[in-house]
Amino acid sequence: MFGTFRVILAILVLLSHIFVGNRFNCGTAAVVCFFIISGYVMTILIRNSYGKIGKSTWYFYADRFLRIYPQYFLFMLLTQIADLNWYFNSGFLHTSPTPWKFFLNALIVPVNYFMLLTDSISQYLLIPAAWSLGLEEQFYWAFPFLLLIPWLGRLSTFLSFVTFLTAVLGILNPELFAIRFLPGVIFIFLLGKNLAEYNLAKEKENLWTMLALYAATFLLTLGLFIFKTDVLQRGLNKEILSGILIGFPIIALLSRLPRKKWDEILGHSSYGIFLCHVLVINTLIHFQLFTANYFSFAAATILISTALGFLGYYFVEKMVNPFRFSLRKRHSQSLISSFESRRRS
Repeated sequence: MFGTFRVILAILVLLSHIFVGNRFNCGTAAVVCFFIISGYVMTILIRNSYGKIGKSTWYFYADRFLRIYPQYFLFMLLTQIADLNWYFNSGFLHTSPTPWKFFLNALIVPVNYFMLLTDSISQYLLIPAAWSLGLEEQFYWAFPFLLLIPWLGRLSTFLSFVTFLTAVLGILNPELFAIRFLPGVIFIFLLGKNLAEYNLAKEKENLWTMLALYAATFLLTLGLFIFKTDVLQRGLNKEILSGILIGFPIIALLSRLPRKKWDEILGHSSYGIFLCHVLVINTLIHFQLFTANYFSFAAATILISTALGFLGYYFVEKMVNPFRFSLRKRHSQSLISSFESRRRS
C-alpha cells in the first residue's frame, strides 16, 4: 500500500525545488525512500513474473522501459518545447539547447552523471530529478542478477554499505558516492528487496540483513551526531541517513497493509508529479503567477503538478499498461510451463 506515500514523496521532491537553500533537503530523503520502495516492488515483480536469468531478464528490462520511458519522454518533450518558446533560464537550464543535449536527456542515464558532463548537460537538465531515474535504471540492469544469484546479492550488500560508509566519512566524495552513484546506493535498494523477501517467505537471513543494515545506519548516525556533527552536515549525509531511518520503518509498515483501490488511484499521479513539477515551477515563474509568496506558489505548483500527473497516467501510462501486463502474463505462463515440464521429467 504505497500509493499515497509515493505521492507524499513526490511532493517532497517538488518542495525541495521551491524552497531551495533550506538546511534540510527533503527531496533527497524522499528519493532514498523511493529507492527502498523500488527494491521492494522489483523483487515482487521478478519473483512473480521474471524469475529466471536469461530471456526473463530481457523481458524485465522491456517491462521497466515501458514503465519509465513514455511519461518521461512526454514531460521532457513538453519542457523542451516550453523552454524553446519561453527561454526559462532557470537554475537547471542555463545554456542553449542542442540536439545532442536533448539526446543525452532522453537517454536518462547520462542525467545521473550531469556533474561530470560539464560541456553538455550539466547546465541543461530538462527534468532535473531524473538523475535518480538514471540511477534507478542502472539498478534495474543489475538487479535480476543480485536477486537470483544469492551470493552476489550478499556480496553487493556488504560492498555497497562499505562504499556508503567511506563516502559519508569523507574518504570518497559524499554527495556522489553516498547518493548519486550506484555502488554506494545498492544496499538501500536491497533493503527493500530483503523486506519483500521476508514478507514472502519469512526467511531469517532477510530479517537479519535488514536489522544489521538498519542498526549500522542508526549507530553511524548517532555516532556522527554525538562526535562529528560537521561530518553529519557534510554533503547530503543527514538527508540520506534520515531517509533510511525514518523511511524504512514506514515502508515496512505499509508493506503489511492490504491494498486499497483509493490508495492505488492516488498513487497514479506520483510519477507524473515527480516528472513535471520543475516545468510547472518554471512556467509559473515565467508568467509571474502565484509568486506573491512561497506558500501560495507551492500550493499552486502541487495542485497543477498533481493534475498533470493524473493526465500523464490516464493518457500515456494507462495506454501502455496493457502491453506491460500482457508481457508479464505471457512470460509468467511460460515460466510455469517450463517448471512443470521439468518436474514431470
